[in-house]
Amino acid sequence: MNFGNLLARNVRPEIIGLARYVTELAGDERLPRRSRFNPSCVRAVRDYIYLIKILRDEHDYFYDSLQGRRMPVLFGCDMEGKRLSELKDADQRMALRRTYDRVVATEQPLFLRARYRWPHRKSIAIERLLIPMASDDGVLSAICGISIPEVPDIDLEMYAGQGPAHLVSEEECMLLAG
Repeated sequence: MNFGNLLARNVRPEIIGLARYVTELAGDERLPRRSRFNPSCVRAVRDYIYLIKILRDEHDYFYDSLQGRRMPVLFGCDMEGKRLSELKDADQRMALRRTYDRVVATEQPLFLRARYRWPHRKSIAIERLLIPMASDDGVLSAICGISIPEVPDIDLEMYAGQGPAHLVSEEECMLLAG
């Protein structure tokens, strides 16, 4: 995987750290193997990482058991062990599906900037990186995602319990060359 054009941009260091780890993990292979992914190697960002299994036959996505502890705040609910189709907010569900589908169709990482808003709160900026991952036989089977908000962890806790976040805007900054 080549994240050269991402590393040349002004992105959060947490995202750069994950990109570097995944590049090392992939080595000479087209996609990193999901089975080799070790959350302890990205300890600094694991609160914001999530893994999604691709359910191709059902055109759905399943949120794996590896969910960072900040993700329920960003999603407005705990999605661990659930399918994307179970997300109650239809607009949010469609926005997420659109980005996941893009990663599946291209088998390329995708970097996005977005703004989320919670009820009775101002919107906050979030940077997201979605990385395709393969099973041990080399077939695309999962997406590793990271969503980093612009606010410090302590401030993010103020958003907990405020209900689901609503996507205010999203900008696809680049589709990365793999």
